[in-house]
Amino acid sequence: SSSMTELAPAGTRYSVSVLTTHTVDSHPSLLVAFDSQRYLFNTPEGFSRIALQNKVGLRKVAHVFLGDLAESGGLPGFVLTSVEAGNDKIKVYGPEGTDHLLASCRFFTRRCVPLSPSQAGHASLGGLS
Repeated sequence: SSSMTELAPAGTRYSVSVLTTHTVDSHPSLLVAFDSQRYLFNTPEGFSRIALQNKVGLRKVAHVFLGDLAESGGLPGFVLTSVEAGNDKIKVYGPEGTDHLLASCRFFTRRCVPLSPSQAGHASLGGLS
């Protein structure tokens, strides 16, 4: 995990952490953290374990952006871990099919995760909220 911290124009401190990179068995994942918000980009298989091993806090992540659902195998575990830690405010943004991925994880995670209305145009919000 590598991290860089910069001073944003408005004086807001932020950091960008590379949680995973593209390898034979992994895909890229980034955490962008501001003072009051954390944004996670991609959730490949095993990224939560890697973040934990490198002491990268995912507890305050409120927004998750998925690029490719085939590379989002770490999402159910992330949701389960986050909600168990008291973070039930996670919004997931992604391509078409993200609503189906989250719905298929509900039994395992025993949680409903809200989708952003601006995410995939075909998302069915009623079944997940």
